Amino acid sequence: MAQAITSWKETISDGEEKELSRLAEELGALQLKKGGRERALHAKPHAALRATLTVREDIPAHAAQGVFAKPGQFPGRETRKQYNAYVRLSNGSAARQHDKEPDLRGFSIKLLGVEGLKALGDATTQDFLLIDSPTVPFKTPQEFVTFVKCIASPATLPFKLVGALGFRAFSLIGEVAKMAKGKRNSLLDLPYFSVAPMAMGPFAARLRLTPTHQPSPHAKPEADRAYLRAELIPRVRAGGVGFLLEAQFCESESELVEDTTVAWSTPFVPLAQLDILATDLESEAGKKQSELVEALSFDPWHALSEHRPLGLTMRARKSAYFVSTQNRRASAEPDGTEW
Repeated sequence: MAQAITSWKETISDGEEKELSRLAEELGALQLKKGGRERALHAKPHAALRATLTVREDIPAHAAQGVFAKPGQFPGRETRKQYNAYVRLSNGSAARQHDKEPDLRGFSIKLLGVEGLKALGDATTQDFLLIDSPTVPFKTPQEFVTFVKCIASPATLPFKLVGALGFRAFSLIGEVAKMAKGKRNSLLDLPYFSVAPMAMGPFAARLRLTPTHQPSPHAKPEADRAYLRAELIPRVRAGGVGFLLEAQFCESESELVEDTTVAWSTPFVPLAQLDILATDLESEAGKKQSELVEALSFDPWHALSEHRPLGLTMRARKSAYFVSTQNRRASAEPDGTEW
């Protein structure tokens, strides 16, 4: 049986930081064209939820890292078995388009009360960002930013993309169309993936969320532009919505932490149960909850050092998320007292 390895490698090219900063500014410029107060991507929210993350008792030793550590594993630092969390569900596009349109769906988690040395800053939070696809087709951040800039004008997308990327544009359009399938029935019944890896102590791992509740037999695309939100409101109000959080460890040097276009073949290790707290999203309390969560920033670099983001995609996000957060004047990281 294969074992998680510690010999994974990041490959950082000369001038990378400067290039990623340039690309972040290009995304920021698109954001400012829309007024700057919305996110550069994942602009359309569906629900702002509260949840608890309960760490499992049966985690194998190599997976018991950071927030998943066992009590007493790190002397002098409190470890916990359960965390309060905020969850934001969203569409991936920069535009607030109809939910039937092809798009990615996002599932962002912010854990509260996470003590310890951080990869960036000193807030007591830990963020995990996932989408409903295990991979993305973009080979480089340059490809991704070029696509985002071109798709701002869908009618001319193929022509502009061919001009920027040449023949690569044709395969990329097909790959993106396959990934962003559109017409999801329900946000609550999908699996979600981190795509890019993060550190798990000395190891590297990708994350997956899978529903532990029964899917709705009635969910289907509707005429309402926001049918995905309408579908989940009564289900969240009734309670019983939950997800299993799992880690997929790098077990071979062929599983590159720099490449997010290829899925890993290794098995998933259960880490924790995420339970969505029953909430009436249309009540005054639900609306205040939405306002609070919408004002926050969700960033994989809000992380313990044991969960440092890995790979080119994550390094690109470091620059891009900072610019987006500054442009829209996001709230400071919560300390849990508002809970």
